[in-house]
Amino acid sequence: MALAWSPNRGGNWIFHCHFAGHISHLVSLGTENGQPIAGPSEQAHAGEHVHDGSGNGHAHAPPHQAHQMAGLVLGIRVAPRGVAAAATRAYRPMRLLVRSKPNVYGERPGFSYVLGGSPAEADTTTLPLPGATLVLQKDQPVAITVVNQSFEPAAVHWHGVELESFPDGVPGWSGDAKSTLPAIPPGDSLTVRFTPPRAGTFMYHSHFNEFNQISSGLYGAIVVVDSGKKYDPEIDRVLLVSDDGPTTNIIRGPFSRALLNGRANPEPLELRAGVTYRFRLINIRTDYMATIAVLDGETPLEWRVVAKDGMDLPPSQATLRPARLTFAAGEIHDVEFTPRAPGELTLQFGSPQQGPIAAQVVGVRVTVR
Repeated sequence: MALAWSPNRGGNWIFHCHFAGHISHLVSLGTENGQPIAGPSEQAHAGEHVHDGSGNGHAHAPPHQAHQMAGLVLGIRVAPRGVAAAATRAYRPMRLLVRSKPNVYGERPGFSYVLGGSPAEADTTTLPLPGATLVLQKDQPVAITVVNQSFEPAAVHWHGVELESFPDGVPGWSGDAKSTLPAIPPGDSLTVRFTPPRAGTFMYHSHFNEFNQISSGLYGAIVVVDSGKKYDPEIDRVLLVSDDGPTTNIIRGPFSRALLNGRANPEPLELRAGVTYRFRLINIRTDYMATIAVLDGETPLEWRVVAKDGMDLPPSQATLRPARLTFAAGEIHDVEFTPRAPGELTLQFGSPQQGPIAAQVVGVRVTVR
């Protein structure tokens, strides 16, 4: 793959693999299985440059404590050019709570994003999965206060949304030389401000201890609608594939099964014949591909792929194709699907590279319009 790009916003950015295990402390230089490897001298400390007598050096480089990222991640600094434009409309205030609970996945905790003002906020015992779909409006500034009620530092990345560097969500890096986004300590909060510049499907997820926090619940969908339009959840269906808890060993497993909208066994989909639905397909699994298909028996039906990662496709690419899609962690696709006649269909979801774990199946009931 080759790509070319031109930065249009100053600040600090990262280019990284979206398989979370590839950017975790488990792949930090100078470690094995996440534990420091003793160098030639037992007195060597992490972060020092150690010479082994051969003239070649190696560095013990632990991940940055603010964001804990290592491995396949590259920092990029973009020099500013002019002054960033200020918002000309009032900010819409929102609150997003980060919640955790011990022993949800065996001895490991569970996490959740909870939308402020929702019924889930009042019930402090619940961990809704996924986090609420955030419906934003194109060109409408938002000021989102993230309140960390969990037991460890937190951060939120607004995945795919073009915004300034500081609110991008990588603690210890996002921002610039004058101001850097911090991780949010337990019991503290932080307000970020941005203006979505285009309509589309996006997502939000943790950017601190990603390998554990994302797999344990810190994710949700973002739908940005055009000015003057409304989001209709009856026609617009978010289908988000995630993990059912963390994987303890990314090589040998046991591997986490897939969830669809936070459930291993979702309720059947109810559709109406002749109605065109927009399925917003999101893969926020940590280390796995995802497959979603709509089948009549074992035969895929047809759908039209209309957008990729929040960007509308040109007509030459927005074509009808078999309703089966395999896509990587961090990818988003929008498809339009029109069931033609009443009947019983199936929606299949899972991961094609998970060894013995079979794909899960959801019933699809198509009724008369």
